[in-house]
Amino acid sequence: MRSSVGTRRRPTDDDDFKKELRGKGTRTIVKVVLLAFSVLIVLEVSAAALNRLEIMGSLGGYEEAGSVGFNGGRKRAALYDRMGADLDTKGAAFLDGGETSQSLNLADLFTVEDGIVIPVQKPANPPVRATVLHLNGHYALQISEAAKKILNPHFAGAIWYQDVSFYHFSLFHASHHLEAVPATEKEMQAEEEAVKQVAARSCPLEIVLDRVLLTPTGVLLGCWQVLNGTDPAIIRKELRHALVHAPNKQLYDPVILHTSIARILGPPKSSPSHGGSSTKGEALFFMKSLIRQINEKLSGFQAKIEDLWYVEELDLLALALKGRLVVHKYPLGCPSSGD
Repeated sequence: MRSSVGTRRRPTDDDDFKKELRGKGTRTIVKVVLLAFSVLIVLEVSAAALNRLEIMGSLGGYEEAGSVGFNGGRKRAALYDRMGADLDTKGAAFLDGGETSQSLNLADLFTVEDGIVIPVQKPANPPVRATVLHLNGHYALQISEAAKKILNPHFAGAIWYQDVSFYHFSLFHASHHLEAVPATEKEMQAEEEAVKQVAARSCPLEIVLDRVLLTPTGVLLGCWQVLNGTDPAIIRKELRHALVHAPNKQLYDPVILHTSIARILGPPKSSPSHGGSSTKGEALFFMKSLIRQINEKLSGFQAKIEDLWYVEELDLLALALKGRLVVHKYPLGCPSSGD
């Protein structure tokens, strides 16, 4: 049985047959050109990907970091998605003065006097020893001011803003509140030198603000992605090898890159729809609308990280609450491939 396609393709005279052949030839050439163009695009993308993997793999990796299949950006995005859902799944504990960082209640961390929020300083015994990436105050001020413009009209006396001089990305702890690791002065000096060496082997990070989200404990977090430089997972692995006595259990996901912008201590005092949010659900709904406004303003904001800090927090949450601390600052060195 002959197909109808075969019947249609049969020319009625020689001229029509040649025209059809020429048309088929033209279509074939176009397909070949498009295929070749696609191959070139794939090759360029693959070369860029291989180049990025080479940079990321130059220092090894934390868990999968540095391996061929590692994609820190994708892992971070998935992590931020989960963190963003926590407010709905776990509830807003801070609206009821509930438990917050380090199993402390908000009343343990702050007092309010004449409408002014004052942090409560409590000695850390022993001091926490942390390594953090520092965000320059030039960038931090822009982020803080944008957040204040949106939040201040609604949270008088119920919000604490991170000091712009101490915007930081927590990486790794040599000792923390869950597992204290006491150290002598000599041992701490060895840790300082080890962190300095890790900084010298790491490249500055060009970063972009992926999103701002609100946690169940009331912390307004900036969640970042890395455009260029040494991935945080790689720096964490280097620190794991360098700080040999550090707790096995660390506090943060290996790929996360986040910084605190503010801590909300209670429900909003007012909203555009009514003088005050009458229910917890309404308060949460309104607060989510404010977070969306902050994201519209700040999402896509770019910055550069150039310093790794080794910090001794003499007070609980000293970096967050302007407590007593000792800071050792080391520039990220980014050695050349020949080093």
